[in-house]
Amino acid sequence: MEKEIVKVEKVTAKGKKYLVSVDINSEEYKFTENQIVSNRIIKGALFTFDEWNKIVESSNVSLLFDQMLHFIDYKLRTKKEVIEKLRLKKASESDIEQIIERLENVGYIDDNRYLELYIENAIRELKGPYLIKYTLEQNGIDSYLITKALEKISDDIFLDNATELAKKYQRTVSNNPKNKQIELIKQKLARSGYYMDVINSSVRSLTFGEDDLEKLKDEYLKIFEKTNDQNKTITSLLGKGYSYSDIKKIKNEIK
Repeated sequence: MEKEIVKVEKVTAKGKKYLVSVDINSEEYKFTENQIVSNRIIKGALFTFDEWNKIVESSNVSLLFDQMLHFIDYKLRTKKEVIEKLRLKKASESDIEQIIERLENVGYIDDNRYLELYIENAIRELKGPYLIKYTLEQNGIDSYLITKALEKISDDIFLDNATELAKKYQRTVSNNPKNKQIELIKQKLARSGYYMDVINSSVRSLTFGEDDLEKLKDEYLKIFEKTNDQNKTITSLLGKGYSYSDIKKIKNEIK
């Protein structure tokens, strides 16, 4: 005959949690101190199957809730991110619904607040509107809310940020010919989420020096020595960002 009573055989403290063994199986159940006290789980305590199952179910939800608190405390999260994390932990849909409701009630999940803080931080990090919108959508924020929030931000702020980013990045690519610098800076701004009109305006505000013709001459000779082909040499130098007029000037000079 199947047993109708569950007896607690062992309660062991492990960090901030407690491991509990019972006589019906070899499994160790994990509880918080509050659960141990509120359910009076001590060695020798007796529970019916229904009582024990309810305690275990409640414990599982509480442990998941605590884990989500830590997940959010480490970094602000959206509702979608928390749900995905809970599903990775194999939480049931009913448990997920319960945990999300609790987190929202205590203010740990607030997508509107997340939206505001993310945009503020993204602007400080010189991210453009396209990247901001894309990232927020991926994290489950409503597209309409994102658009309305971004509309409140002055276009001048994004233009100033794009120009600042362009100037910073120019210093890292300044050893390239002017055309190549422009190409690389535009790519950087595009990856950072800026639209083409802002990218072009930012690049126009930059100052570029004249290309080093002595360096061009050295590269021309080096490539020609390898290929022994003027067309291939010119194509290679164009790919490096040198202007055709400068390449032609060097070619005629070397003849």
